[in-house]
Amino acid sequence: MPSHSNINAQRGVAHRRCLAGWPEKAPFDVVIYTGPVEEITESLRLQVLPVAELFASIGHGPVMQGELHRFNHHNQWSVEIIFENLFTIINSSP
Repeated sequence: MPSHSNINAQRGVAHRRCLAGWPEKAPFDVVIYTGPVEEITESLRLQVLPVAELFASIGHGPVMQGELHRFNHHNQWSVEIIFENLFTIINSSP
């Protein structure tokens, strides 16, 4: 896999800390949650730059929506439903 100095991929188990985002490293141009989340919170939205995009599978399951959230220069969010998907929630508690 090629190395890129402007890309930082983080992997973690979906728990409350991960769902808070990574505010100490923000702001970001793009955020992608590969696992399901219940909602895009204001805390997550505050971590992206204008003209940024945030993608996540949103919902309570088992059927969720793949949503692309875009933030424009006018401080407005738009949401586009890309697809519906079926997730099995895995309990990550020890």
